[in-house]
Amino acid sequence: MQRDSYSTYLPLLDGNPTDEAITNPSEWLSSLRSSTNISMDTIPECCVISFFRHAGARLGEWYQDVKEQLWPDPMFRAITFTAHGQRCGYLFPGYGAPIASLLLEQLIALGVRRFGVIGTAGTLRPELPYGSLLIPRWAIRDEGISYHYLPPSDVVQVTSSLSDRVLAVLRQRGLTVHEGGTWTTDAIYRETRRKVEAFRERGCASVEMELASLLAIAAFREIELAALFYLTDSVGGTRWDSRRDGKPDELIREETSNLVTVVVEALASTEIS
Repeated sequence: MQRDSYSTYLPLLDGNPTDEAITNPSEWLSSLRSSTNISMDTIPECCVISFFRHAGARLGEWYQDVKEQLWPDPMFRAITFTAHGQRCGYLFPGYGAPIASLLLEQLIALGVRRFGVIGTAGTLRPELPYGSLLIPRWAIRDEGISYHYLPPSDVVQVTSSLSDRVLAVLRQRGLTVHEGGTWTTDAIYRETRRKVEAFRERGCASVEMELASLLAIAAFREIELAALFYLTDSVGGTRWDSRRDGKPDELIREETSNLVTVVVEALASTEIS
């Protein structure tokens, strides 16, 4: 892709990700514990970060001992449950990298160490039908948050073996799944033709707003994080295409909700044969 050169000072690239922060999630946690009666015993080691608002209502159908919790913050509603003999958490963070990153940092501070991220993503490959599944293996860093956690580079890799466990669960269920890169942008209305073509040539299959930021935090904090996307609209043709014709909303909700069970099985399993 043609690159324009800039001599202007860029604050985003000033400093070093290893510089000491003025405030840290641990200080937020201390404040939380002093102002509430939160019990650390209720915090699971694994959690689903779900961008499907509706899916949390189904947890009681699939799992045992489902409880709403008051952590990590009054802005969020945590749901805990028992799956495959292990306590897990489920949260809907809202949309966009800033709020999702805030949630992830707080959950890590509470002690959660394994995360499965599920959500929709647009596709750069219109030949992939609406509802196709994608496991992203790397993300293009076309956003801002990741540069506060990792040195400048064009991509951030998915390094957790959790992605392989998600892939194994999908294959065990006989589901078709694709693998590749994703393009993370925080400017949804600046997805340009030049970038679409360049990133598709590099192997990007999807575009979304959060993953590069979350992966950078995961690398910085040394925790496990993997993602599974349900592909929806397309930016890969001559124009944007919502591709909503013909697929009932009820079927979309069912398919996306079922992805929770895939990620939970992967999170709760130490190995999948």
